[in-house]
Amino acid sequence: MAWLGIIVGTILGLICVFVAPAVYGLPVWAAIMLYPLVGTFGAVLTILILLQLRPGPAQPIPVSRHR
Repeated sequence: MAWLGIIVGTILGLICVFVAPAVYGLPVWAAIMLYPLVGTFGAVLTILILLQLRPGPAQPIPVSRHR
């Protein structure tokens, strides 16, 4: 789960660096400063979502007395 969070966070950070100056007119230094913030947020959010989607503990199979 952590690896997927790191990958998603990196991709979101890179997208932010290119989109922020082009769409919102931010200076490049501000977009670069947003990279770790957006990347960390994306990584943590991905890991939390995956933890919620994880299946619970397996239920034990009842032992049949009729063999």
